[in-house]
Amino acid sequence: MPLANRARMRIVRDLDVLGLRRRREGRDADAQLAEMLAWQRERVDPKDRAESALPADEALAWHGVLVAEAYGPSHVPALLRAIEELGWDQPRDLTTNSSLPDWILGTRGQTVGGGFWPLNLTRERQSTLDTHVLRAQLPRGVAFARGMFLTPTPALTVLVLFFAFEDEPASRVEGVLRERTLSEGRRVDDGWVIDSVPNVKLDRVAHVRSQLRGLGGNFLSEYLPGAFATDLDAEQPACEVLTTKRWDPLDPDSGRDEERSARSYLWAVGLERPLRGWTASEFDGWRLELPDTWTRSPAMVLCAKTEHVTGAASGADPGSPTEQVSSLLFHRTEGVVALWACEELLRGYSALLGLARDEVRHDARGVRAGLKRLRDVRRRLLGDAADARTLAEELAHAAGDGSTRPWRLDLDFKPLRADHWPQGRLQELVLNEIGRRADVVAAVERRVRADLALDSEVVGATANLQAQRWVWALTALLGAVTIALAAYQIWG
Repeated sequence: MPLANRARMRIVRDLDVLGLRRRREGRDADAQLAEMLAWQRERVDPKDRAESALPADEALAWHGVLVAEAYGPSHVPALLRAIEELGWDQPRDLTTNSSLPDWILGTRGQTVGGGFWPLNLTRERQSTLDTHVLRAQLPRGVAFARGMFLTPTPALTVLVLFFAFEDEPASRVEGVLRERTLSEGRRVDDGWVIDSVPNVKLDRVAHVRSQLRGLGGNFLSEYLPGAFATDLDAEQPACEVLTTKRWDPLDPDSGRDEERSARSYLWAVGLERPLRGWTASEFDGWRLELPDTWTRSPAMVLCAKTEHVTGAASGADPGSPTEQVSSLLFHRTEGVVALWACEELLRGYSALLGLARDEVRHDARGVRAGLKRLRDVRRRLLGDAADARTLAEELAHAAGDGSTRPWRLDLDFKPLRADHWPQGRLQELVLNEIGRRADVVAAVERRVRADLALDSEVVGATANLQAQRWVWALTALLGAVTIALAAYQIWG
């Protein structure tokens, strides 16, 4: 047998052996995973379930979510068209001709921000004369929505809506915590991983909370898209609102057990973070949590004990707990969410401009590809970067003057644990962050324009060089043709 054939057969045989070995190793890993998962569920799960169980006298209710969307100069035409399509362009009442589109255009002609326009959305308008209540195709599971349009600056309009949940969505998180949970295993590249009961609960709770935020976020993306839905393609800033029956949000050590802190139900829902809590004396009984990536919660959380909500309710018929919560929050928390939305908006624009800067810095492969990339970046600079620069300048001015009027902040949030937060008030902390983000956006925008101008010169020089090469080639070809014709006339 030729040597080449013997070598080929040896290689094929080695590959077959390697394949069998890998398949055998895969079966061994599956068997090991099944064995360890069975041991985990028999020996460890009972203890984890007992430690992470929701107490029988505890009740968690997600009453709703506050969701924000921002509209810069380039989003106003689409916003006005959306308002007209929704039928919200009618005058506010029968005694005035003022309408929502007129108010939006009017605020953009002012020199300072600070205006607001309240909204009250239901599935069906109760009375044709009640123009304060607007009809909307609210998502399934949402009873009603309340909120307002705010103008932190003349060039920026922020919509904040509180989507009030019905009973089924409000009890989803508690249902996940009360169901019997088992450890789960999965294969990875170099072996396998087992997720304990607390981690499984954490993942499931995070998934449910994302779905609840999506009820409001998807509504805004579909009917009233703005910067977060179109330019940044990101989840809108949100604040989840919930109440507890047993756990006291204002007591950092309430329900906390140091020996099992990583397994408690509070850890599963992201509430066991005493160092990040904020409270306001004007907002008695409520605690505000900032977003925390460790608990996989990109939203703020506003929580209180149920007795604080029911105790603050007034009137002969205060309504359901969700209606009571909505009444307490209306005209009080929209400014806090709008303030955080402005910071997130600048954060998103700085990242977007950073991507444009990286694209400009890439070496152009060919004049056609370079020109196409320059056109794409210029198109974004005409829209996104123009909004980013305008909003950054106005937000920096609004944050630097120290006034809370543009944000409608009547609440003075202070840290629950002052010894761990020396920065002071929440407003000052976020306003300082807005000022810093505005400087970053302005600097990146200037760098993108400078790099774009330099890249345009490089592409233009490359195009001129290629054009010169074509001229030289055509000149040489014309000379060769001339010489050939002359030779033919002489010797032909």
